[in-house]
This record gives sequence, C-alpha cells and structure tokens, in this order.
Amino acid sequence: MDLKEKNYQIEIPEESIKSFEEKVLLSGLCDFIIPMSFSSYGGKRKITYECSGYASVKELQISKVRDVFEILEKTLLSLNKSTEFLIDPLKITLTPETVYYNLKQKDVKIAYIPSENKSKSLNDNISFYIDSLSEGAAEEACKYLDHIKESMKKGHHSIKDIITKVGEMRREIYLCGIE
Repeated sequence: MDLKEKNYQIEIPEESIKSFEEKVLLSGLCDFIIPMSFSSYGGKRKITYECSGYASVKELQISKVRDVFEILEKTLLSLNKSTEFLIDPLKITLTPETVYYNLKQKDVKIAYIPSENKSKSLNDNISFYIDSLSEGAAEEACKYLDHIKESMKKGHHSIKDIITKVGEMRREIYLCGIE
C-alpha cells in the first residue's frame, strides 16, 4: 500500500485499532512511528500520516549493502520498541511502503497500519520484509540478506536475536569494506 499515492491517508475498520493503542499512538511518545491523526465516521476510521522529511524505503530504491543493512537494523530496532508501548509487533504491517527513512537524520520510522494477516508469525513478517528489501538490492546485499533468512529458518528467534545477527553482519560488511 503506497501511502504517497493515497495522499498519506487510509481508511480501516474501526475495530482494527484498540482504544489504548490509539491513545499511545497519538501521545507522541512512540518515536518509532510516523506521526498520525485519527478520525471516525460510519464504522470506519481514517488515519492521516505526517511523513514530512521522510520517504518510503520503496521510493528510495536502496541498493548498497551498507544502506540496506542500516535500514534493516533500524527497522528491526523500531519494531522491537513497539513492545515498550504494548503494541504487538505482529500487528504492524512491515513493507518497504510502510517503512520510512529520513536521509538527513538517518532515522527510520514505521507508518502504523494494522496488519490484516493474523496467521503469520513475526519471523514470517520479517522474512517477507527482507525479501522485499532484496528486490533491487545489489547482489552482495542479497547474499547477506539470504544469510539472515537462513539463520532465521534454523529456529524461532526473537526480534532481539535477529537484530543482533543483523548488527554482526553490518560490522562484517563495514570491516570488509563492502559498499
């Protein structure tokens, strides 16, 4: 779902976001989430996102290994932060269209769109996101991303475990001088 094409607004069923989630998301404390506002009418909830200064990862077409891994690590760190605010990371839609990057600040924020797919695991969601990052990425980046996915397939890993693995890869990429 490309938010830019929809003028940074979406409509969802009113029950998609619980009242405590809405309060937390509106509080401004969730620095990992793109700022948003809500309005309700006729059983629907309209969400408007304030994406100034940020561009979706899809728009940026990141291909360099270092950039791909920086965005992946910062995305996972943001996803991990959601638990501090009692927001289930599995409920967060994770795609290049919902992950936003600020080139100046080198900051990642996620546009909170409640996930409709309740049957997938968090590892499946992360794996899907990694697959989408692979599209258009340099061959070297794809090799490293595949290695992360293979590691994830070997067992159930927490977000922190995956973040640690991505961090190790980033250091390896940096030390090897890979662009």
